Amino acid sequence: DFAAARLISNIGVAPQHPMGTAIVSERFSGKALGRAIGLHYGLAYIGNIIGPALMTILSVAVGWRSTLLIFSIPAFLTGLVVIWYLGGMGVGQGRTRKDQPAVRTSLKDDLAALLRVRSIILIFVAQALLSGGLEIGVLTTYIPIFLADFLGMEVYERGIVYTIGLLGGVIGPILLGGYAGRIGYIKTAAPSILLASTLIYLLALYDVGVNSVILALHLFALMFLAFSLPTLLQSHLVRATSGYGRDLVIGMFFTMAFLFNSLWAGVIGYIVDIYESFRPALMVMGTLGLVALATLLGQMRDISAA
Repeated sequence: DFAAARLISNIGVAPQHPMGTAIVSERFSGKALGRAIGLHYGLAYIGNIIGPALMTILSVAVGWRSTLLIFSIPAFLTGLVVIWYLGGMGVGQGRTRKDQPAVRTSLKDDLAALLRVRSIILIFVAQALLSGGLEIGVLTTYIPIFLADFLGMEVYERGIVYTIGLLGGVIGPILLGGYAGRIGYIKTAAPSILLASTLIYLLALYDVGVNSVILALHLFALMFLAFSLPTLLQSHLVRATSGYGRDLVIGMFFTMAFLFNSLWAGVIGYIVDIYESFRPALMVMGTLGLVALATLLGQMRDISAA
């Protein structure tokens, strides 16, 4: 029953990401786009910091069933607000005349047209690789386990260290998104991937007894960079497309991200189990980031040649 409820819940929750980006992209453009999408994600990541703490406190106080009910109320109210907002916008409001398709085409034709664009394919390939190395899902799944099982940190200590890391994930998308709007999203994403991959490799050097302050700053920098990557890649896709093609490409981006994140999460977990160590898994994660970087360098050459 619980698994079925989770499945139904995820079906309802999944569209919020592409829909949110699509709505933001209709209201902002140019240099403001990256900052707007960065705010969209950065502020949402605050929930990753305060949500678990609040849920733990409420679970102890009123039980997990009541806690789930309480946490469902804000989501329900937010959904009503979005419905009201979209109803006031009207269909297609916020798009220019050139964004509106002259002739209605099928979903199959639209997908085929997008997949013939080399730059879009390169972004999708990069995202598929990043999903296993620097994606928020993999990092938030395995970093707490890394702190607890590999470094042997106590609950209180690792909670503080991990929270500081997540704070970087809140600030990064906002700052880098705004900066990238001025110099270019791919130009910002490429060095961010290089630095984040290096930071992933360096995690393998830590052992039991590591200085908590150094580790907290390390995770802050890692999540500052890694959590910003979806903002940068999506902003590039939004700027490169228009109209319904923009909505479709964002939906495809998230489909790729969710699919490969699920696959890579299993692979990383398998590597940790087989070797009984996080070091091989961290090597794989860092390498995936570097391969993704190589893919984006091809995209940068295309941009320079254009």
